[in-house]
Amino acid sequence: MPKLNSDEKRWQAESDARTLLEAQRIDSSKPRKSAAIREVKKLNKVTEKELKESKKLVASKGKAKPKAKPKARAKKK
Repeated sequence: MPKLNSDEKRWQAESDARTLLEAQRIDSSKPRKSAAIREVKKLNKVTEKELKESKKLVASKGKAKPKAKPKARAKKK
């Protein structure tokens, strides 16, 4: 992670503060929290499906082919 300068650190802290405040609002609202949890479950299903597909792809490709060895050059006389 790159080093942040003082302006970037301040901006990050402000952004984090807004995020925490919004999280409190969501947590205190039962309908918003329930809707958010439903969306998280949908995202998990998509992620799990993509993971399964990627595992199938890797399994179907088998092992990587070894690199070809360079041909020996003829010696000059």
